Amino acid sequence: MYRFSARTANLLRDEIGCRIRDGRVNDFYTAAISDLASRVPIHAVSTEGLTWGEVDDHEDLAAAPSKFARILAEERSVNSRIPAAPAWAPYVSQFQPTL
Repeated sequence: MYRFSARTANLLRDEIGCRIRDGRVNDFYTAAISDLASRVPIHAVSTEGLTWGEVDDHEDLAAAPSKFARILAEERSVNSRIPAAPAWAPYVSQFQPTL
């Protein structure tokens, strides 16, 4: 799972865009992250003991809103810099499945 600041997300979007324009459409996104890490600080954070997951199918997508809510609650409980829930509500609604 990745989470980037708005600034870094924009830089990553630009990095991926450059790859596409150069015809490198088969590069993995992790190569773009690796290249970006040479220019901006990117840090790994352990998820040990925390809720996390990936969305690979419709079942995962259906479970995503409640899982995302648990992740945000856990992050806030360990004094991270996550805004209060109302600021994140639009992101949670993006995970509502449309089957």
